[in-house]
Amino acid sequence: MNFKKDQAGAVCRLAVACLAVWLGLAAPARAQWELDAEAGALVSVPYLETQTPRTTGTFLDLRNELAVRKRPIFRLRLSYTFNDKHTLSVLAAPLVVASEGRLGRVVNYNGVLFPADTPLRTEYQFNAYRLTYRYAFVRTERLRLAAGLTAFVRDGDLRVSSASQFRGKPGVGVLPLLNVYASWQPVRSVQLLVEGDGLGTSNGRAIDAFGGVVVNLTNWLGVKGGYRIIEGKADTDDFYTRAWFNFVTGGVVVTLPRR
Repeated sequence: MNFKKDQAGAVCRLAVACLAVWLGLAAPARAQWELDAEAGALVSVPYLETQTPRTTGTFLDLRNELAVRKRPIFRLRLSYTFNDKHTLSVLAAPLVVASEGRLGRVVNYNGVLFPADTPLRTEYQFNAYRLTYRYAFVRTERLRLAAGLTAFVRDGDLRVSSASQFRGKPGVGVLPLLNVYASWQPVRSVQLLVEGDGLGTSNGRAIDAFGGVVVNLTNWLGVKGGYRIIEGKADTDDFYTRAWFNFVTGGVVVTLPRR
């Protein structure tokens, strides 16, 4: 996505504010660290499209015209909760999805012409790094509801290559996203969880949402499983892309005891 400078400034101000809150309140009596490691298998791609340049480039339907190569994803989140209300977290979530095949027409991608019937490989990269602040406005023994803001840094690229040619469209963008979180414990050791980040602008949107279950094996170790959706769109004067990926995911959650 192509994000504007005012949005970048808003994200920087958000990040500074989050760090200031963290530094000012990081020593309360009730504090807790959590490490969430997740892996996922790609199960479906409803759409994966691109066109660069926006008006003169070849429209590519990478899902239907080429074969998507499914590969796992891995992501890691470190969270810090204090006063049982405030949560700060950092997330690293790399993502690369490749497609391969031949197209029966000449492809113009970002100024490079790929001849018809040439074996092509594309790589859709959407690496995400996030800083999130979330406030829990409902806190009961079994139910927890929270919302906040995320400073989202996207390291993106869409690369098209053949045996003799290569062209990419790299870009780094920043955007503030809304964060939501809901958990319910029907029994003490089982937690039903829905959480995600998302926001749309005139230039596009970004959505990353998870729904699943966490089973606590001990007071510090849990295992998780569920379904994750990653969807995004960018539509600017010189670039268009739209992608939607569905993953079955699992992982572990390590929680340090409150101090």
